[in-house]
Amino acid sequence: MDYKIVDTLFDFSFSKGLSPNSRVWIYHADRVLSNTETEQLDAEVLAFCQEWASHGSMLRATGKVLLNRILVLMVDESMAGASGCSIDSSVAFVNEMALKYKMDLFDRMLITYFDGDTPHTTKLHDLAGALAGKKHDEVLVFDNLVKNKKDLIESGLVPISQSWVARFM
Repeated sequence: MDYKIVDTLFDFSFSKGLSPNSRVWIYHADRVLSNTETEQLDAEVLAFCQEWASHGSMLRATGKVLLNRILVLMVDESMAGASGCSIDSSVAFVNEMALKYKMDLFDRMLITYFDGDTPHTTKLHDLAGALAGKKHDEVLVFDNLVKNKKDLIESGLVPISQSWVARFM
């Protein structure tokens, strides 16, 4: 399987200049956003990141909606670390966006997988049925448990057989 698909599916240029160790938070939407909604949400995410602070220190942060369904927030903690209060403010922001765009961003059981280069999102407990007859080493899954930018770029998309999802199949 050609894993160069990651380069064609994801544009990580939004995180240019941030450390590979930058902390990452991932939120799956329970629906696919329209292109217009994605553009609007991207603008709101960038505005939030420009104002995001921890104990009075501005955080070097960015974010983006990937695949019209996955919100990624990223903080480069080499300058200032995200504290409990700053993380709480990001969760409040994400909750506000979920309400505004009428979606759930806090369902940790949502999984995005790729059948070829087409993304699909389903509940973890429905994944086995959705993939009936498919080889698990040929289906890629987006790993929503990655902790930093480096892992997101290098192993954010892996065959199901090599992911934490495999134990539920």
